[in-house]
Amino acid sequence: MKFSSSLLIAALLGSTPPIAQAYYFEDGFESGNQLSTNAQGFYWEGNNGTGVFNSNGMLWKKDLGTLSPEKTSYTSPNGWSWSKTADSKWSTKKGEHYLNFIYTPGKEWVENRFALGTPQKELWIQYWIRVPTNFNYVDVDGGSNNNKFINLWMDAYSSKGTGSMIAFGMKPDTNNPGSAIIDLSYSPGQIGYGTGSKLSDFGERHFKNSSKDHHTPGHEKAKAFISYPSDQGRWMHMIYHVRAESSLGAGNGVMESWRMWEGESTHTKLQTYENAAIKLPENGHQGFYYGYLMGHANTGFAEQTEWLIDDFKLSSERPVFESDYKANPKPPSQILEQ
Repeated sequence: MKFSSSLLIAALLGSTPPIAQAYYFEDGFESGNQLSTNAQGFYWEGNNGTGVFNSNGMLWKKDLGTLSPEKTSYTSPNGWSWSKTADSKWSTKKGEHYLNFIYTPGKEWVENRFALGTPQKELWIQYWIRVPTNFNYVDVDGGSNNNKFINLWMDAYSSKGTGSMIAFGMKPDTNNPGSAIIDLSYSPGQIGYGTGSKLSDFGERHFKNSSKDHHTPGHEKAKAFISYPSDQGRWMHMIYHVRAESSLGAGNGVMESWRMWEGESTHTKLQTYENAAIKLPENGHQGFYYGYLMGHANTGFAEQTEWLIDDFKLSSERPVFESDYKANPKPPSQILEQ
Protein backbone atom coordinates (compact mmCIF):
# COMPACT_ATOMS: atom_id res chain seq x y z
CA MET A 1 0.00 0.00 0.00
CA LYS A 2 1.33 3.41 -0.93
CA PHE A 3 0.90 6.59 1.12
CA SER A 4 1.36 10.16 -0.05
CA SER A 5 4.05 12.14 1.71
CA SER A 6 1.51 14.65 3.05
CA LEU A 7 -0.65 11.92 4.57
CA LEU A 8 2.39 10.21 6.07
CA ILE A 9 3.62 13.44 7.66
CA ALA A 10 0.11 14.18 8.94
CA ALA A 11 -0.10 10.70 10.47
CA LEU A 12 3.24 11.14 12.22
CA LEU A 13 2.16 14.51 13.58
CA GLY A 14 -1.16 13.13 14.72
CA SER A 15 -3.25 15.33 12.45
CA THR A 16 -4.94 15.20 9.06
CA PRO A 17 -4.40 17.66 6.20
CA PRO A 18 -7.13 20.29 5.82
CA ILE A 19 -9.87 19.52 3.31
CA ALA A 20 -11.16 22.41 1.23
CA GLN A 21 -14.87 22.93 1.82
CA ALA A 22 -17.01 23.09 -1.29
CA TYR A 23 -19.08 26.24 -1.64
CA TYR A 24 -22.84 25.79 -1.62
CA PHE A 25 -25.84 28.06 -1.09
CA GLU A 26 -29.49 27.73 -1.93
CA ASP A 27 -32.53 29.90 -1.33
CA GLY A 28 -36.06 29.08 -2.41
CA PHE A 29 -37.26 32.05 -0.31
CA GLU A 30 -39.46 29.69 1.72
CA SER A 31 -38.33 31.51 4.87
CA GLY A 32 -40.41 34.43 3.61
CA ASN A 33 -37.35 36.72 3.66
CA GLN A 34 -33.80 37.10 2.34
CA LEU A 35 -31.88 36.46 5.55
CA SER A 36 -30.54 33.03 4.56
CA THR A 37 -26.78 32.46 4.65
CA ASN A 38 -24.26 29.58 4.51
CA ALA A 39 -21.02 28.50 6.18
CA GLN A 40 -19.01 30.81 3.91
CA GLY A 41 -21.01 33.94 4.75
CA PHE A 42 -23.35 34.49 1.78
CA TYR A 43 -25.74 37.41 2.16
CA TRP A 44 -28.36 39.21 0.10
CA GLU A 45 -27.99 42.96 -0.22
CA GLY A 46 -30.85 45.45 -0.39
CA ASN A 47 -33.87 45.21 -2.69
CA ASN A 48 -33.87 47.55 -5.65
CA GLY A 49 -37.28 47.09 -7.27
CA THR A 50 -37.51 43.57 -5.84
CA GLY A 51 -39.12 41.76 -2.94
CA VAL A 52 -40.12 38.33 -1.67
CA PHE A 53 -43.65 37.49 -2.84
CA ASN A 54 -46.24 34.77 -2.56
CA SER A 55 -49.38 34.37 -4.65
CA ASN A 56 -51.09 37.15 -2.64
CA GLY A 57 -48.41 39.84 -2.98
CA MET A 58 -45.19 41.19 -1.48
CA LEU A 59 -44.56 39.81 2.00
CA TRP A 60 -40.98 40.95 2.66
CA LYS A 61 -38.62 43.75 1.63
CA LYS A 62 -35.31 44.38 3.37
CA ASP A 63 -36.02 47.95 4.39
CA LEU A 64 -39.61 47.13 5.45
CA GLY A 65 -39.25 43.68 7.00
CA THR A 66 -42.15 41.24 7.05
CA LEU A 67 -45.42 42.64 5.71
CA SER A 68 -48.80 41.49 7.01
CA PRO A 69 -51.04 41.46 5.14
CA GLU A 70 -49.10 41.18 1.88
CA LYS A 71 -48.93 44.28 -0.28
CA THR A 72 -50.55 44.35 -3.72
CA SER A 73 -49.27 47.87 -4.33
CA TYR A 74 -46.37 49.92 -3.04
CA THR A 75 -44.80 53.36 -3.34
CA SER A 76 -41.22 53.79 -2.17
CA PRO A 77 -39.82 56.97 -0.57
CA ASN A 78 -38.03 57.79 -3.84
CA GLY A 79 -41.27 57.59 -5.81
CA TRP A 80 -41.05 54.10 -7.34
CA SER A 81 -44.59 52.79 -7.48
CA TRP A 82 -46.27 49.59 -8.62
CA SER A 83 -49.62 47.84 -8.31
CA LYS A 84 -50.78 44.36 -9.20
CA THR A 85 -51.91 44.23 -12.81
CA ALA A 86 -53.73 41.72 -15.00
CA ASP A 87 -50.29 40.69 -16.33
CA SER A 88 -48.80 40.02 -12.89
CA LYS A 89 -50.20 36.48 -12.54
CA TRP A 90 -48.10 35.86 -9.42
CA SER A 91 -47.12 32.23 -9.00
CA THR A 92 -44.21 30.11 -7.79
CA LYS A 93 -42.15 27.38 -9.41
CA LYS A 94 -41.45 25.54 -6.16
CA GLY A 95 -42.93 26.03 -2.72
CA GLU A 96 -44.91 29.16 -1.87
CA HIS A 97 -42.42 32.05 -2.25
CA TYR A 98 -40.29 33.64 -4.95
CA LEU A 99 -38.33 36.81 -5.71
CA ASN A 100 -40.13 39.34 -7.90
CA PHE A 101 -38.34 41.93 -10.09
CA ILE A 102 -40.78 44.70 -11.02
CA TYR A 103 -39.85 47.04 -13.87
CA THR A 104 -42.26 49.94 -14.30
CA PRO A 105 -42.20 52.62 -17.00
CA GLY A 106 -39.34 54.94 -16.10
CA LYS A 107 -37.85 52.41 -13.62
CA GLU A 108 -35.10 50.71 -15.67
CA TRP A 109 -32.76 49.84 -12.80
CA VAL A 110 -34.13 46.78 -10.99
CA GLU A 111 -31.75 44.26 -9.46
CA ASN A 112 -30.99 42.19 -6.37
CA ARG A 113 -27.34 42.16 -5.32
CA PHE A 114 -25.63 39.50 -3.26
CA ALA A 115 -22.20 38.68 -1.85
CA LEU A 116 -20.69 35.20 -1.61
CA GLY A 117 -18.91 35.84 1.69
CA THR A 118 -15.91 33.83 0.45
CA PRO A 119 -14.36 34.44 -3.01
CA GLN A 120 -14.67 31.64 -5.53
CA LYS A 121 -12.42 31.21 -8.58
CA GLU A 122 -15.01 28.90 -10.12
CA LEU A 123 -18.75 29.10 -9.68
CA TRP A 124 -21.94 27.45 -10.91
CA ILE A 125 -25.19 29.42 -10.65
CA GLN A 126 -28.66 28.07 -11.27
CA TYR A 127 -32.25 29.18 -10.77
CA TRP A 128 -35.73 29.10 -12.24
CA ILE A 129 -36.93 32.32 -13.86
CA ARG A 130 -40.31 33.12 -15.38
CA VAL A 131 -40.45 35.15 -18.57
CA PRO A 132 -42.83 38.09 -18.02
CA THR A 133 -46.36 37.30 -19.12
CA ASN A 134 -46.30 40.47 -21.25
CA PHE A 135 -42.68 40.15 -22.45
CA ASN A 136 -42.00 42.26 -25.55
CA TYR A 137 -38.43 43.38 -26.24
CA VAL A 138 -38.87 46.91 -27.55
CA ASP A 139 -36.41 49.78 -27.08
CA VAL A 140 -38.74 52.24 -25.38
CA ASP A 141 -36.07 54.71 -24.28
CA GLY A 142 -34.25 54.81 -27.62
CA GLY A 143 -30.83 54.38 -26.00
CA SER A 144 -28.59 51.37 -25.51
CA ASN A 145 -30.49 48.19 -26.29
CA ASN A 146 -28.75 45.77 -23.90
CA ASN A 147 -30.56 44.54 -20.80
CA LYS A 148 -28.73 42.90 -17.91
CA PHE A 149 -29.49 39.33 -16.80
CA ILE A 150 -26.73 38.35 -14.33
CA ASN A 151 -23.37 39.93 -13.44
CA LEU A 152 -20.47 38.76 -11.25
CA TRP A 153 -17.33 40.60 -10.19
CA MET A 154 -14.42 40.40 -7.76
CA ASP A 155 -12.85 43.43 -6.08
CA ALA A 156 -14.81 46.29 -7.63
CA TYR A 157 -17.54 46.76 -10.21
CA SER A 158 -16.70 46.85 -13.94
CA SER A 159 -13.41 48.55 -14.87
CA LYS A 160 -13.12 50.10 -11.40
CA GLY A 161 -11.50 46.91 -10.14
CA THR A 162 -8.26 45.20 -11.06
CA GLY A 163 -10.12 41.91 -11.40
CA SER A 164 -12.55 40.99 -14.17
CA MET A 165 -16.32 41.31 -14.27
CA ILE A 166 -18.46 38.90 -16.28
CA ALA A 167 -21.96 39.46 -17.62
CA PHE A 168 -24.72 37.56 -19.35
CA GLY A 169 -27.26 39.86 -20.93
CA MET A 170 -30.03 40.22 -23.49
CA LYS A 171 -30.26 42.11 -26.76
CA PRO A 172 -33.04 42.41 -29.33
CA ASP A 173 -33.33 39.62 -31.87
CA THR A 174 -33.27 41.72 -35.02
CA ASN A 175 -34.67 38.81 -37.05
CA ASN A 176 -37.68 38.42 -34.75
CA PRO A 177 -39.14 41.70 -33.43
CA GLY A 178 -40.06 41.53 -29.76
CA SER A 179 -37.76 38.54 -29.14
CA ALA A 180 -34.39 38.47 -27.38
CA ILE A 181 -30.97 36.87 -27.80
CA ILE A 182 -28.57 36.12 -24.94
CA ASP A 183 -24.95 37.25 -25.13
CA LEU A 184 -21.96 37.26 -22.83
CA SER A 185 -19.11 39.64 -22.10
CA TYR A 186 -16.29 40.19 -19.68
CA SER A 187 -14.07 43.12 -18.79
CA PRO A 188 -10.34 42.53 -18.23
CA GLY A 189 -10.29 44.99 -15.34
CA GLN A 190 -7.41 47.37 -14.77
CA ILE A 191 -4.74 44.70 -14.67
CA GLY A 192 -2.66 43.74 -17.67
CA TYR A 193 0.10 41.26 -18.31
CA GLY A 194 2.67 43.58 -16.79
CA THR A 195 2.73 44.90 -13.24
CA GLY A 196 0.74 48.10 -12.85
CA SER A 197 -0.78 48.02 -16.34
CA LYS A 198 -4.08 49.86 -16.59
CA LEU A 199 -7.11 49.31 -18.75
CA SER A 200 -6.03 51.93 -21.27
CA ASP A 201 -2.73 50.10 -21.77
CA PHE A 202 -4.27 46.64 -21.98
CA GLY A 203 -6.95 47.36 -24.56
CA GLU A 204 -10.67 47.83 -24.88
CA ARG A 205 -13.27 45.92 -22.94
CA HIS A 206 -13.73 42.45 -24.43
CA PHE A 207 -17.21 41.94 -25.79
CA LYS A 208 -18.22 38.50 -27.01
CA ASN A 209 -21.51 38.72 -28.82
CA SER A 210 -23.14 38.28 -32.20
CA SER A 211 -21.99 41.61 -33.62
CA LYS A 212 -18.31 41.34 -32.60
CA ASP A 213 -17.12 37.80 -33.17
CA HIS A 214 -13.40 37.67 -32.43
CA HIS A 215 -13.11 34.11 -33.79
CA THR A 216 -11.66 32.94 -30.51
CA PRO A 217 -11.44 29.13 -30.18
CA GLY A 218 -14.37 27.77 -28.22
CA HIS A 219 -16.44 30.95 -28.61
CA GLU A 220 -20.00 30.65 -29.82
CA LYS A 221 -22.05 33.60 -31.00
CA ALA A 222 -25.03 34.95 -29.10
CA LYS A 223 -28.00 32.63 -29.23
CA ALA A 224 -31.73 32.97 -29.68
CA PHE A 225 -33.13 33.15 -26.16
CA ILE A 226 -36.75 34.28 -25.73
CA SER A 227 -39.32 34.23 -28.51
CA TYR A 228 -42.14 36.77 -28.65
CA PRO A 229 -44.95 36.11 -27.97
CA SER A 230 -44.76 32.31 -27.64
CA ASP A 231 -42.47 32.29 -24.57
CA GLN A 232 -44.49 34.76 -22.52
CA GLY A 233 -45.17 33.41 -19.02
CA ARG A 234 -42.92 30.32 -19.38
CA TRP A 235 -40.59 29.15 -16.62
CA MET A 236 -37.04 28.25 -17.60
CA HIS A 237 -34.16 26.81 -15.61
CA MET A 238 -30.85 28.62 -16.18
CA ILE A 239 -27.36 27.30 -15.34
CA TYR A 240 -24.19 29.40 -15.66
CA HIS A 241 -20.58 28.31 -15.22
CA VAL A 242 -17.75 30.83 -14.80
CA ARG A 243 -14.08 30.27 -14.02
CA ALA A 244 -11.24 32.74 -13.68
CA GLU A 245 -7.89 32.05 -15.34
CA SER A 246 -5.53 29.97 -13.21
CA SER A 247 -2.76 32.58 -13.28
CA LEU A 248 -2.17 35.99 -14.82
CA GLY A 249 -1.84 35.57 -18.57
CA ALA A 250 -2.93 31.91 -18.61
CA GLY A 251 -6.04 32.86 -20.58
CA ASN A 252 -7.95 29.74 -19.54
CA GLY A 253 -11.06 31.34 -18.07
CA VAL A 254 -14.49 29.98 -18.98
CA MET A 255 -18.04 31.27 -19.41
CA GLU A 256 -20.91 28.90 -20.21
CA SER A 257 -24.69 28.83 -20.04
CA TRP A 258 -27.49 26.26 -20.35
CA ARG A 259 -31.27 26.50 -20.38
CA MET A 260 -34.14 24.05 -19.85
CA TRP A 261 -37.75 25.07 -20.35
CA GLU A 262 -40.39 23.83 -17.91
CA GLY A 263 -41.63 20.49 -19.24
CA GLU A 264 -38.31 19.60 -20.88
CA SER A 265 -36.11 16.82 -19.51
CA THR A 266 -32.65 18.08 -20.50
CA HIS A 267 -30.72 21.34 -20.53
CA THR A 268 -29.63 22.82 -23.85
CA LYS A 269 -26.20 24.41 -24.10
CA LEU A 270 -26.57 28.05 -25.10
CA GLN A 271 -23.04 29.43 -24.96
CA THR A 272 -19.43 28.43 -24.50
CA TYR A 273 -16.53 30.83 -24.31
CA GLU A 274 -13.18 29.31 -23.41
CA ASN A 275 -9.64 30.68 -23.20
CA ALA A 276 -10.93 33.90 -21.66
CA ALA A 277 -8.64 36.35 -19.86
CA ILE A 278 -10.87 36.49 -16.78
CA LYS A 279 -8.35 37.90 -14.34
CA LEU A 280 -8.02 37.75 -10.59
CA PRO A 281 -7.37 41.14 -8.95
CA GLU A 282 -3.97 42.32 -7.78
CA ASN A 283 -5.32 42.58 -4.23
CA GLY A 284 -8.52 41.87 -2.39
CA HIS A 285 -10.99 39.10 -3.17
CA GLN A 286 -9.21 36.37 -5.12
CA GLY A 287 -12.24 35.19 -7.02
CA PHE A 288 -15.85 36.09 -7.72
CA TYR A 289 -17.36 37.74 -4.65
CA TYR A 290 -20.21 40.05 -5.69
CA GLY A 291 -23.10 39.69 -8.09
CA TYR A 292 -26.59 40.74 -9.00
CA LEU A 293 -29.61 39.18 -10.65
CA MET A 294 -31.26 41.07 -13.51
CA GLY A 295 -30.10 44.71 -13.49
CA HIS A 296 -30.44 47.76 -15.68
CA ALA A 297 -32.88 47.41 -18.58
CA ASN A 298 -31.46 50.03 -20.89
CA THR A 299 -34.37 49.64 -23.31
CA GLY A 300 -36.93 50.51 -20.65
CA PHE A 301 -40.44 49.05 -20.60
CA ALA A 302 -43.66 50.55 -21.93
CA GLU A 303 -45.71 48.88 -19.19
CA GLN A 304 -45.13 47.16 -15.87
CA THR A 305 -43.04 44.04 -16.51
CA GLU A 306 -42.26 41.40 -13.87
CA TRP A 307 -39.58 38.69 -13.81
CA LEU A 308 -39.98 35.97 -11.16
CA ILE A 309 -36.99 34.00 -9.80
CA ASP A 310 -37.21 30.88 -7.63
CA ASP A 311 -34.92 28.10 -6.31
CA PHE A 312 -31.65 30.06 -6.51
CA LYS A 313 -28.47 27.98 -5.99
CA LEU A 314 -24.71 28.57 -6.04
CA SER A 315 -21.97 25.94 -5.96
CA SER A 316 -18.25 25.61 -6.53
CA GLU A 317 -18.94 22.14 -7.97
CA ARG A 318 -20.75 21.12 -11.12
CA PRO A 319 -24.51 20.68 -10.59
CA VAL A 320 -26.34 17.58 -11.71
CA PHE A 321 -28.12 18.14 -15.01
CA GLU A 322 -31.32 16.30 -15.84
CA SER A 323 -29.44 14.13 -18.36
CA ASP A 324 -27.02 13.08 -15.58
CA TYR A 325 -29.78 11.26 -13.75
CA LYS A 326 -30.17 8.83 -16.64
CA ALA A 327 -26.50 7.86 -16.57
CA ASN A 328 -26.16 8.09 -12.79
CA PRO A 329 -29.49 7.64 -11.00
CA LYS A 330 -27.78 7.95 -7.60
CA PRO A 331 -25.39 10.90 -7.96
CA PRO A 332 -22.77 11.57 -5.27
CA SER A 333 -24.26 13.53 -2.38
CA GLN A 334 -21.64 16.26 -2.64
CA ILE A 335 -22.81 17.23 -6.14
CA LEU A 336 -25.46 19.90 -6.27
CA GLU A 337 -28.83 18.57 -7.42
CA GLN A 338 -30.99 20.57 -9.76
